[in-house]
Amino acid sequence: MNAACKISVVMSVHNDEATLTKAMESVLTQDGQDFEFIVVIDGATDGSRAIAERFARTDERVRVIVRENRGLTESLIEGCTLARGEFIARQDADDMSLPGRFRKQLELLETDPEITLAGCGTRFVTPEEHELYHTFPDVIEAMAQVSACRLSGLQILSGHGSAMFRTSAYKQVGGYRKEFYFGQDVDLWIRLLEIGTFRSVDEILYTARLSPRGISSIRRPEQIALAALSLETARARRKGVSEEPFLLAAAQLPDRGAAPSKVFRSRIREAQGLYFFGSCLSKRGNAIARQYFLRSLAMWPLQIRSWYGLIRVWSSH
Repeated sequence: MNAACKISVVMSVHNDEATLTKAMESVLTQDGQDFEFIVVIDGATDGSRAIAERFARTDERVRVIVRENRGLTESLIEGCTLARGEFIARQDADDMSLPGRFRKQLELLETDPEITLAGCGTRFVTPEEHELYHTFPDVIEAMAQVSACRLSGLQILSGHGSAMFRTSAYKQVGGYRKEFYFGQDVDLWIRLLEIGTFRSVDEILYTARLSPRGISSIRRPEQIALAALSLETARARRKGVSEEPFLLAAAQLPDRGAAPSKVFRSRIREAQGLYFFGSCLSKRGNAIARQYFLRSLAMWPLQIRSWYGLIRVWSSH
């Protein structure tokens, strides 16, 4: 492999053996691009390492880094530090890049050196790959929100794994920051958009697999709090004062474990996530919605909305 390449694809892997093969195949079958694929095995205890190393033995573009479990943010910091490409593309281990993704995002970035971050449309699916919905980044609104130092939601891109950005810009703004154990993507996007512009390919080029036990379901309050701290650091930068108090607050905020006292609350949030799946599928006329409402109620019988959703599904079929 050449010392330098056009794109470095960076993926963090924990215990993802069920989805990793599809995720890696979706990267390695991308058309016509010069790229390396950096796979950071973040303390996996399942078969993920063996899967990644099998790909590495047959494809010289794959570089496997094995380390103890330190979480997504520190894995991405390590992977991006090793990146030799002019651009960095993210990829999550339970997601899939659709054909043409890298080529089309690269073409967009190369049209204008001021573009620091490129997105694309994303299709969201359940763990079983039932389609829930799809979204496209609102480029104008995202830029306006960053400029005004406000966020009406937690996402600038459709999803973290769908991003491609300039390596030089990443280094210029200081990259991912370890203080943001969650919400590391929003913190980076804000800083990238402070020194450049944002564009997105107007096509669905990425499939993101959601989980009712995912960070967005179980750790939503922490995500909201960390997004607010990202904005506070931005305000501090613009005033020319230290960001350190807010970085310290971000580092101290997350309770990274699953304390017994929080198990009850986690069950409620998982039930809410299952309800959300059922609601999305019901709107699409998919009878599978019934299964998710039932699972939600098994998790938390007082999830009233799931009862209503179940009644609606039964009455419409």
